[in-house]
Amino acid sequence: ICSSDGIILLCFFLTRLKAQNVSSIPNETQAFNEFVKSYNRSYEIRERDQKKNIFLRNLRLIRQHNAKPNTTYKMGVNQFTDVIFPFRKENSSFQYQTVTQRSFTLQLPMNTSLLQTLSKEVDWRNSSAIGEVRAQMFCGSCWAFALAQTIASYIYLKSMMLPILSVQHLTSCASNPYNCGGSGGCDGSINVLGYAYISLYGLALEKDYPYISGDTENSEECTFRNNKTQTLARISGYEILPSNDMLAVLQHLDRVGPLTASVDSSAFYLYKSGIHEGCDFTKTIIIDHEVQLVGYGNDSELGPYWLIRNSWGKNWGEEGYIRLKRYSYVKCGYDFLPSLGTGCPMDLPQS
Repeated sequence: ICSSDGIILLCFFLTRLKAQNVSSIPNETQAFNEFVKSYNRSYEIRERDQKKNIFLRNLRLIRQHNAKPNTTYKMGVNQFTDVIFPFRKENSSFQYQTVTQRSFTLQLPMNTSLLQTLSKEVDWRNSSAIGEVRAQMFCGSCWAFALAQTIASYIYLKSMMLPILSVQHLTSCASNPYNCGGSGGCDGSINVLGYAYISLYGLALEKDYPYISGDTENSEECTFRNNKTQTLARISGYEILPSNDMLAVLQHLDRVGPLTASVDSSAFYLYKSGIHEGCDFTKTIIIDHEVQLVGYGNDSELGPYWLIRNSWGKNWGEEGYIRLKRYSYVKCGYDFLPSLGTGCPMDLPQS
């Protein structure tokens, strides 16, 4: 949910360009100049000094983190390094609710006997059910990317054909009248509304309804009915897994297929590689981003993890993916009020 709960995420600042390892350049000014060149930045005169200071602050954070002896992941310079974290929409009319540290201290044991029946590792990329990583760029359409990509995966599992489905179709046409996770389109939504739309109207191919909102920064008018675009994908329903049931997620990934998932991405922006430690009890939890969960595994040195496909381009993370630490029990992330994850200011109608 890229604009969940009134938040405009830094995923708006994506780029298709690839930079060299800027963080390894000793001279800070030289590192900034290389960043500007590599990511094709163009600042106004008064803005340049401010952006340089932000970049240097984040560069020092990257170097400080990477110097820690026991860290399980590395940070790196990317398209977000000249942005202040978190970047929130000011004066938003949407009243979002957050979850504090106290709600995340319950520890639930896993059912180890059932766990033993599951595969040790699952990576749906190996079955060709996962397409190329894409970049949403200047639009908060992560919810549409995760949704279109997951439905494409299930089309492949059914037909052995992996289509590229239209993210623009969802971004422009799937309405969000209840402001769930945002006001719709580039300003955020939730996957439930996307699933409902596709079940009614279907989803077009990317080639028939190409993605442009990343460049225009607007949701764009829905032209689906006007140009009589043919639809390829249609669903009869969807499943919401039980709340706070990690075993159900593991079972689904092992025996069924990939999932869409909502996450707190506030610590993801400078991630480069390794297994990110997702628990931080010192910070408020805000579910603000939609991703595709494509597997799980166990690194021989770093331990167990979830495998997540993001929509921030191939130059972010591990070629567009992040490995998130997977605990043997629910150490954190236990949600006492899972309904708040929809980010809706009012209850959704039942029909």
